[in-house]
Amino acid sequence: MNEESLVALRKYNRNIELSGGAMILFSIWAELKILLPALVGQQKIEEIIGITGEEVVGSSVVGVAVTIFVFGYILIFHFRLGREAIKYGRGIRQKKRFLVRAFILLIINIISVPFYFFGEYYLADIDTLIASLLVDITNISILLDMIISTFKADKIRKSIQAEK
Repeated sequence: MNEESLVALRKYNRNIELSGGAMILFSIWAELKILLPALVGQQKIEEIIGITGEEVVGSSVVGVAVTIFVFGYILIFHFRLGREAIKYGRGIRQKKRFLVRAFILLIINIISVPFYFFGEYYLADIDTLIASLLVDITNISILLDMIISTFKADKIRKSIQAEK
């Protein structure tokens, strides 16, 4: 067991832990990114989730319930990813199930980036567009760092165990 391997392992574990914390913070961003247009009056909640008045029988209770469910699921998805990554980085948990969530989010974020360049954007909204794009690119880089650090830490762990 050489000292360089242990230092690298600590570094990668710390990267995984920090990336997990960032995913918890990004859960809040994911919620705000969806809710902000509704909060400032640019869109209605029904438009955001794609439900029209004719599709919802009765009142908007079903729309509100669906919205709460979707927002809750997004929040829990990010939060569980972050929590599991933190536990893995600290050595509390050895399972790498969080990587499945990380790959899913990475693919969704990579697919969503080109959509920033399509559609009707007004010059007044270009600053919001740029900020959202930069945050999503940051999210992609954090997810990539989490995934790469996990594989590198695993490789180092295996080499340390082989030396024993």
